[in-house]
Amino acid sequence: MREGRAIYENIRKVVDYLVAGNISEVTLVLAGLAVFPGLGIPLFPFQLLWINLLTDGLPALALGFDRPRRELAFRRAGLQTSQLLSGRRLSMLAVRGVLLACGAIGALAAARAFGGSWEASRTVMFIALVVSHLLYAFVVRMPLDGNFFNPRLIVAIGAGLLLQAGTVLGPLKELFKVVAIEDGQWLLAIGAGVIPVVVLGAMEALRPRRFVRTSSSGMATVEVADDGKES
Repeated sequence: MREGRAIYENIRKVVDYLVAGNISEVTLVLAGLAVFPGLGIPLFPFQLLWINLLTDGLPALALGFDRPRRELAFRRAGLQTSQLLSGRRLSMLAVRGVLLACGAIGALAAARAFGGSWEASRTVMFIALVVSHLLYAFVVRMPLDGNFFNPRLIVAIGAGLLLQAGTVLGPLKELFKVVAIEDGQWLLAIGAGVIPVVVLGAMEALRPRRFVRTSSSGMATVEVADDGKES
C-alpha cells in the first residue's frame, strides 16, 4: 500500500509541475502582448519548444522516481481521495503559474528600466522563466518528510541550467533568437527566477495539511493532510 500511495503522490507531483509550468508560459505570453507592445512576440516558437523540452522532460521524469515519504506508511488506506486536478487544486496551480510568470515579466520590466534593449530584455525574461520552472520542481516535492535527496532530480535540474546557459553563451544564439547579456542582467535573470520559487516554497511550508495516522493500538488520530479536507 505504501508503494501504491507513493506512485499516486509522484504522479501528482508531475502533474503539478507540468500544469503550473505551462500556465506560467501562457500567462507570460498573454501579459507580454498586453503590457509590452514594443516587445513584439514575447517568446518565439523555438524558445517555447525549448522550454517545454528542457523543463517538461528530465525533471518531470525524475519526479516520477521520487522515493516515498515516511508518513505514507502511517496513512490509513482509502483516506487519500483528493483528485489529481480538482477545481481547488487547479486554482492553486493557476496561482503558482501566474507567480512564476510574474518573476519573468518583472525581469523583463527591470531590464528595460535599466536601459536594456528589447532583445536583451527578452533574453533576460527567457532565462528567468526557465530558471523558475526548473527550480519549481523542488516546491512540488514539499513536504520532504525525510526524503531530502533525489539524485536524478539534482542532475536533471543541473543539466537544464547548464543547457539554458549554453543557449546564450554558446554558438546557437541566432537559432534561439537571444543575445549576449551583461553580468548585471545575468544576476537579474537568475534572481527573478529564484525569488518566485522561494515565495512558493514558503507558502507551501505554511500550508496546513491533514491526514489520518493510525497508531499501533489501532486508534486513528487526525492530522493535517495534503487535500485540506475533513476526513
